[in-house]
Amino acid sequence: MKKNLYFVVFLCANALYAQNTTWKPVIEMGGQLFPSYLMATATADLFDTSEPTPFWLGDPNGMLGISIVNSVANAKIKLVVDAPKLTEGLSVFEGTLSKKGEEYLIFPDVKYNYATLANMTQPLPFNATFTLFVNGKRMGEQSKRINVRAISDCPYSFTNLDGEEEDISWMFAAYVNENHPTVDEILKEALATKLVKSIDGYQSGEPENVYKQVFAIWTVFQKKGIKYSSITRSSGESEKVTSQTVRPMSESLKAVQANCVDGSVLFASVLRKIDMDPFLVLVPGHCFLGFYLDAEHKDFEVLETTMLGETNPGQTNKDVDELYKELFGNSPTYLKNWRIFSAAIEAANQTYEENKKQLEDEKNEDMQYQFIDIDDWRKMGVMPINR
Repeated sequence: MKKNLYFVVFLCANALYAQNTTWKPVIEMGGQLFPSYLMATATADLFDTSEPTPFWLGDPNGMLGISIVNSVANAKIKLVVDAPKLTEGLSVFEGTLSKKGEEYLIFPDVKYNYATLANMTQPLPFNATFTLFVNGKRMGEQSKRINVRAISDCPYSFTNLDGEEEDISWMFAAYVNENHPTVDEILKEALATKLVKSIDGYQSGEPENVYKQVFAIWTVFQKKGIKYSSITRSSGESEKVTSQTVRPMSESLKAVQANCVDGSVLFASVLRKIDMDPFLVLVPGHCFLGFYLDAEHKDFEVLETTMLGETNPGQTNKDVDELYKELFGNSPTYLKNWRIFSAAIEAANQTYEENKKQLEDEKNEDMQYQFIDIDDWRKMGVMPINR
C-alpha cells in the first residue's frame, strides 16, 4: 500500500511540475547562427569558468539551448537537441536544477557538422527540435527555425540574452588563415621576384629584411591584380548583431578584390606563415594591417592594404627612391611598386597618428579603436576558418 501511495505522490508531483513549468528554445545572436563564429570558437577557451554561473548550465559558449523556469527544487533534467544536417546526431545535456522558481539557461555541447558550416556560401534556414525530460518524464518538444548565415558573415558585436552588448571584434582574427595551401604558393612567388634571398621572418634580426620580405609579398599581390573593393554588407540584417562581409582567403584570391579587412587578413595570413607577428588595427569604419619589425615586439609598422591595385604612386619622393636603391640596388623593375608600397605605409601611419590617442589609451573602452593581435587570439584558441 505504501509503495502505491508513493507512486501516486510521484505522479502527482510530476503532473504539477508539468503544469507549472515554462520553457522555450533560445538562440543567441538574435536567433541566428554564424558558421564563422562556431568554427572559430570550436576549441576556444574564452570564458573564465573558475567561478561557475549557477543559472547557466552546459556549454559556456553555447548558441542553441532553452530557457526554463524551474518549478521544484533539485529537478533532474535531460535536454535533447536535434538539428538534421546542421549537426551530427543528437546533442544532449543532463543535469540538476537545484533551485525552485529560478530561470535557467541550458546549452548542450552541440555536435555541429563543421563541413556543412564551412560550405555555407549563402544564408539558409534549418530546423532544430528541442525535447525536454524532467525526472524521467517527457515534457514535450518544441521546434525552432534557425537562420544560418553565410561563412563570409563576420559578427563583431551582439546583444546577449541579458541585453548587454558584447564586443567580439576579435572574430576578424579567425579570417587570418596561415594554414591555407595558397600561402606556400605566394611565398614561392615572393622568392621568385628576387627581391629577397630568403623568406626567414625575423631570423636575420634586421628590420630592413622584414621590410624587404613584406614588400616582396606586396609585389606578389600586385601582380595578381588584387584591388580594393568596398563591399562589406553581410548576407543578412539583424538588430542584435553587427556584422560585415569578410572574404575567406580563397575567395579574395579568386575574386582578386578585397575590402579593408579582406586585404589585411590576407596579408596577415602570409606573414603568420613565416613566423612574423601581424595585427589588425581597427578605427571607426576602417581596418588596416600592422606588423612587428622584430621578434621582441619593440617596434612595428602599419600598412594600408586598400592601396593594393593602385597604379599611380603619386609624386616622386627622392628619399623613397634612395631607400629602394639601398635595399634592392639600381634595378628599376619594382621601383614603381615600391613607391606605391611606401605610400601605403605613409597613409597607414597618418591614419594611426590621427587615432593614436584612442588606440593607445588603455582605459579606452570604445570597441571602434582596437589592436587585434593574431598571436594573442590564437593562444586563446580562436582558430582560422578553413576555406
